Amino acid sequence: MPPRPRLAPLVLVFLGCACVTGSGRGAEPEHAAADAPPIEHGAALPFWGTWTGPELRLSFAGPWVLVEPAQASPDAAPIELRVEVLRREGEAAFALETSVAGLAPADFLRPTDWVLLVETDALALAMGDEALQSYAAAGDAAARAPALVGPSLLHELPLPEELPFAELTACLELAATTCAALEGPAPAPRAAGCREAMWSRCAGHGLDPHAGSSVGGDLLALGLAHTGLRYAAGLERHGPSEGPARAAIDALVSRASARATRACAEVRARVPDGELDDADDPERAAKQARLRALTQVEAARSQLGSSAD
Repeated sequence: MPPRPRLAPLVLVFLGCACVTGSGRGAEPEHAAADAPPIEHGAALPFWGTWTGPELRLSFAGPWVLVEPAQASPDAAPIELRVEVLRREGEAAFALETSVAGLAPADFLRPTDWVLLVETDALALAMGDEALQSYAAAGDAAARAPALVGPSLLHELPLPEELPFAELTACLELAATTCAALEGPAPAPRAAGCREAMWSRCAGHGLDPHAGSSVGGDLLALGLAHTGLRYAAGLERHGPSEGPARAAIDALVSRASARATRACAEVRARVPDGELDDADDPERAAKQARLRALTQVEAARSQLGSSAD
């Protein structure tokens, strides 16, 4: 697993659990590169958009919310949570439940149960037993373009039943930095669903029988590159077909392809000629897995640009 990161102040709001337990989730077999994942999240809800409160900025898009400090800080990257609507009264009142990928409670970050009232150009929102606070529609110069709503990739990989807290937060940070690189700097839009997808890839890495081998780091790097390509393929095929959103998608696709190319080149540079020749090498199976992962990433990268055909 990646090392535990230096956590941003936002993540340190609520600490105190040593291990996070989820329901666990099986996975379908890895998808073919040409099979772009669908984007199916239903009709937009009234609270979708970006809202700024006294302490936090919340960006709702699809089944996710990006949580970050109201005042941007280089040390605080957005955390993406999954949002489930438990109850609603028309278009004005909602009871929400937040979690990490729908599997692990996010109570280390904020209370998980939210009450949300939709007002004119504002939200009134209470987290747990906290008082209602007003969140105004973000309109400052630092705000990004409306978020791109990408596919959910949770069902593509197995996830552990339990995840130590250090690993959960390390994967959140890795997901945040990886997706920030795919998005590009402001005013480029955030990529909703990207962080959850990267978190699930990172969290599930420990289930790989070769994760602890000498090539485990390469397998994780290639896995993240493949997830980035899958996410980009979904947006490329099923996202908006024109306007600023399409331009942002094209830029994200280009960055995902470039990052995958670099990852493959870096890994291939570490693969010696004839590394599989020794049938008695105890890590031969792990090295075979690395070559399969390289082939998979290169195949997925070759499909970008053709998924809309």
